Amino acid sequence: MQHRIDPKIDCVFKALLGSEGNRRLLIHFLNAALGDALPAPVVEAEILNPYNEREFLDDKLSIVDVKARDAQGRVFQVEIQLLVLPDLPARILYGWANLYRSQMQERPRLRRTAARLLDLAARRDAAARAARVCPPLADAR
Repeated sequence: MQHRIDPKIDCVFKALLGSEGNRRLLIHFLNAALGDALPAPVVEAEILNPYNEREFLDDKLSIVDVKARDAQGRVFQVEIQLLVLPDLPARILYGWANLYRSQMQERPRLRRTAARLLDLAARRDAAARAARVCPPLADAR
C-alpha cells in the first residue's frame, strides 16, 4: 500500500526544501519560483538556521520554513502559507524587513541586495498580493 504525502504540509515542505540532502531541490525551486526576478540564477545554497533571533526581550521570535544563502550572498526565506489570513501582508513585510535589516548589519556597505521573502500561497491571488506588498529591492544605499 502506498501512502501519499502532501508536500504542502508544513513539516513535509521543510523536509523537502530545508534539509541538506535536498539542497539541489531548493536551488531548482528558487530558480523556478523567482525566474527573471533574479539577476543571476542560484547555483549553490547553504541552508541557514530558520530562527530569526530576537535582539530585545520584547521582540517577536519568528521562525520561517526555510532560510538559505546562495554563493553570491543573497539570502532567501521560503514560506508556505495555505490560508490567506488578513494579517498575511503584514507578516510578509515583517519577515522581509527583518531579513533585510540582518543583511545590512552583516554588510554595512551593501549596495545591492537580493534578499527576498518568498511566501507561497495555495491561491494565486494571495501570491500576487504578496508580491505587490513586498517587491524585491533593486538598490539599497
